[in-house]
Amino acid sequence: MSTIPTSITKEQFEQHIRPFITTARRGYECQIDLYKVFNYILYRYHTGCQWQSLPIQPDAQDPSRREISPDAVAYHHRKWSRDGSYERIWQGSIRTIIDDLDLSVLNQDGSHAIA
Repeated sequence: MSTIPTSITKEQFEQHIRPFITTARRGYECQIDLYKVFNYILYRYHTGCQWQSLPIQPDAQDPSRREISPDAVAYHHRKWSRDGSYERIWQGSIRTIIDDLDLSVLNQDGSHAIA
């Protein structure tokens, strides 16, 4: 069973993800909370669906529209991929759990025997 999360709460996002991603320094950031955008990206990673097939929630003001377009979600994914945000998230998560890692059984060459 995978331990990679398929969604996170707003509190988890604010604590573990937001410090490592690039956001707008001033002005308009996004029409919805970035934790929702991040959850849509996690959903796509988990299911492998196309961007246009994301189950995006309806807009609160106009239920006939989606709260954000799939292209906007893909834009944030591309931006965070290119600028190193995902790498910073990974490094930050490793620093958080470094004391719990058992590196004595780490197999870097793909073998299953301890060398």
